Amino acid sequence: MKNKVILITGANKGIGKTLSLEFSKMGVNIVLLGRNEESLDSVYDEIITTTSTKPLIIKCDLSDIDINSAKQINDEIMGVYGRLDGVIFNAAKLGKMSTIEDYEEDIWKEVFNINLHSAFIISKEFYLH
Repeated sequence: MKNKVILITGANKGIGKTLSLEFSKMGVNIVLLGRNEESLDSVYDEIITTTSTKPLIIKCDLSDIDINSAKQINDEIMGVYGRLDGVIFNAAKLGKMSTIEDYEEDIWKEVFNINLHSAFIISKEFYLH
């Protein structure tokens, strides 16, 4: 795993943070993707102080991702590392536990975009380039 480059979505807290820290200990260069800059900075600082890897922060809200923002993610990673060896689509949103009649369309769109559409659009962009 040493010197591999892995993108982790939702890398700033919970499982994503733990994965980021543990993979960094194995020598992996982690691309930390999340929407909260302060918590991304905290994970970045912890990686920098405890490993010799080269992490990268990409601030992105996956609920609004489109092909242009996926291209920007790709361009930034390629500009820093020149490659991407793997992706862990960790970011997820549970949404509201309710009947379909009571489920709000805006919440459905956000859950769909974060949990499914973001993985599709990021994968498509990296596959094409």
